[in-house]
Amino acid sequence: MLLNGGQQKEAYSELKSVLQQQGGLTNRVGIDDIATRSDLAIAALLNADRTNAQKYLAYTGAGRTANKPFERAAWLQPPLCGATTGLTPEDFAVVEFSVREDGSVSGVQPIYTTGDREVALAFARAVSEWSWDPEAIKDIPPLFRYTTRVELRCTRVGERPDLTDPLAERFHGWLAEAGPGDAAWADQPDARAVGLIRPAAEAARRSGNRPALVQALAALGTNRVVPWNQRVAAFDEAIQAANDANAPVAVHSYLAIKRIDLAGKSGRLKRADFRTLLADRRVAADPLSSATLRLLIAVPADRQSRPDDAMALLDGVVQAGELPAQHPLKVNALLQQATVLADKGDLTAARQLFDRTGLDEGQCALIGLTPAFRGIGGTDYPDEARRMGFEGWARTEFDVAADGRTITPRVIAAYPPFVFNEAATSAFRGARYRSSYRPIGGLACTAEQGSISFRLQN
Repeated sequence: MLLNGGQQKEAYSELKSVLQQQGGLTNRVGIDDIATRSDLAIAALLNADRTNAQKYLAYTGAGRTANKPFERAAWLQPPLCGATTGLTPEDFAVVEFSVREDGSVSGVQPIYTTGDREVALAFARAVSEWSWDPEAIKDIPPLFRYTTRVELRCTRVGERPDLTDPLAERFHGWLAEAGPGDAAWADQPDARAVGLIRPAAEAARRSGNRPALVQALAALGTNRVVPWNQRVAAFDEAIQAANDANAPVAVHSYLAIKRIDLAGKSGRLKRADFRTLLADRRVAADPLSSATLRLLIAVPADRQSRPDDAMALLDGVVQAGELPAQHPLKVNALLQQATVLADKGDLTAARQLFDRTGLDEGQCALIGLTPAFRGIGGTDYPDEARRMGFEGWARTEFDVAADGRTITPRVIAAYPPFVFNEAATSAFRGARYRSSYRPIGGLACTAEQGSISFRLQN
């Protein structure tokens, strides 16, 4: 209460007294010891006593477990900045929580925040949505699953639209017409949802309800706590069930693209698979399916350039008469063409294409044109973290300028708190992305995120 009321000196003194009542800084640690020592770390930091903040944190055991909890998270997203949550980029919190054996979160409690009660609750609500793969966390000591603290700030990224969003709308529209009804797992975190999805899929198989089976299998395929091979198999079965149900071509395309995207994470060449799908005459004849695939093939992948036929693929999207002039896919194609021309030095033509999008410079992120990653800068392991034996993780957010440089990186999530912020921002300050066209001044128009883990060799 003293900490959150701004009485940092009084809080520091009170917590030191509590520490002595608990027997001081010993090598034995339990729940109460972790709470007091973690609170002391916050109080020490707020009183500009960074050395002792590190020491108190070290004696909680944070950052010293063999199995890194945050590297294993299936879904870990900070809350959004803005009117919906009431959070600003300057707000900050330390939140405590437990991870259940099923990978869901419980016991969420905001410990410290720079804001009021609503700010604290906004951070806590975000943490309550996190999920872990049960298999990935079972080796983490129960004590550290039971009480974990993380440092948080809000994110400006938000829910950036994906290139497959128009197909996703067509997919969900078909489900609404086919009649399986609202999904019971719709508002649940992944770790809790999976226990509802599997029985629904089995019930749909037994009853022969193909749309309900497609609905459940697609949910299983996109659930982050489900093992990768089971997710791929779920999409395979969903594609077959959709065909058996005579679903529209766009439904088939949506499921196939999701399956390719998932399989590509295991090293498959997604671009070649997208071309194979586009070669299907039914898919090529469907305007939405073909436009989506052309864009997915043309977009530069991380550490890869555009294909040689990128301009022709993009022109096929721009010229698609079946799609409205300001359709999101056409806007995306125009932006990509503008970038290609700007890279060749034809800034006049690039500006003309940009003007056809109807966007201003600040709206580039609204159509899902995610910058392609080229590389990260170097960073030094913090000396104080090395001395204390800390390992950890941080997620950093930054803007990307037109020339691919990162701008104003800021840590939005970190474990353990306070330790690796400077090192993480330094690493992403040197990160580089592929250039993308902006018509005025090379301004940034998108927020990106990147995570970095800090590990000691021995």
